[in-house]
Amino acid sequence: MTPATRQRILGALGVALVVGSAVVAVVLGTGDRDFLDLGIYRDAVGTWWHGQSPYGVPYSDDLQFNYPPSSLVLLTALSVLPRTLTGTLLVVVGAALLGLVLRWAVPAVSTTGIALLAGILALSEPVQMTWRYGQVDLLVLAAVSAALIRPRARADGPLLGAAAGLKLLPATFLVVPALQRRWRTVAVALLTTAALAVVAIVRTPSMIGDYLDQLLHGAVVIRPGDAGHNVSWRGLLGWALGDDRTVAVAWLAVALVLGGVGLVTVVRAVRTADLVAAVSAVALVGLLLSPVTWTHHWVWVAVVLGTALPAWRSPRRADRAHLVAVLALVTATVVWTPTWFASADHSYGTDGLRWLSAYSYVLLGTVVLATLALRVRTDARRLHHDA
Repeated sequence: MTPATRQRILGALGVALVVGSAVVAVVLGTGDRDFLDLGIYRDAVGTWWHGQSPYGVPYSDDLQFNYPPSSLVLLTALSVLPRTLTGTLLVVVGAALLGLVLRWAVPAVSTTGIALLAGILALSEPVQMTWRYGQVDLLVLAAVSAALIRPRARADGPLLGAAAGLKLLPATFLVVPALQRRWRTVAVALLTTAALAVVAIVRTPSMIGDYLDQLLHGAVVIRPGDAGHNVSWRGLLGWALGDDRTVAVAWLAVALVLGGVGLVTVVRAVRTADLVAAVSAVALVGLLLSPVTWTHHWVWVAVVLGTALPAWRSPRRADRAHLVAVLALVTATVVWTPTWFASADHSYGTDGLRWLSAYSYVLLGTVVLATLALRVRTDARRLHHDA
């Protein structure tokens, strides 16, 4: 078999995996949950559009809407076409965006390699759950990646502002352009988010009090049966320690350590012009320390791959350690999925394989952040030495 033939076969395999996974996601999303989260978005937009507060209202499966007011303006675009068609389009667009993000994050990989990587990630729990629930995580991933790591990025301010307006946590990525002293980008992003919020509040002024009340009393509404789905350090500590006060103290200690490691890593990555590493560090800190992280939030592994694959043949220990850690995390998202070990009440469970599966992303993600910090520090020292 010639190298060219091998490349064509691998490329075709990657495309087949993406298409096949997308079809499965559409079928399951339509038949199992009917794009559950998308339905909540649409119902919340309808409530808001009719001048009523969308907060504190039970929607599908007794779930509540907890995105910021600014998101309602953007989510209106998902309320125009029929729900099933919109969910299907989200899958198709998401598949295309996944390939684009991988191209930006790993530019040295061939088109065949990108297709194969996209196919593998399409099988992963984060991507599958994003598609099946009609979630917007791939849209946020693409917006931030296009603004910060795409070559010759355009509309970076509006893209970051829209991402932050859709979900609050993407606002943390503004630390990257701030460290680069791209103050115009930061200002435009903040103004974009503010403008979206103003439009939403003007339409329904009464909702601002409801949203602030929800934000101040827990940020999100989680049913007791869903607590096991929280794949962040807050979820892990909640399972291990139980007592709320003890959990809060322990979480604060973990947050100080991981937050500090992440911030130092971002600063060093920006100084060495390694924007993929900078974005990955911010993403990992957000995933690990967020009060609530669902498995579909971990689509950021697509960018994290870009911090390891370019050093595939590197002789440095820091590079090899990081490569192994990243591959372990990606493998976990594909073959060790928490929903395979769900309990009868649909929580992930806290015993045996269920415990390991539920928190494998947290544990492996922490290792990836640590090895990324080590790799970036090694790069910074080498750059300083060469200078």
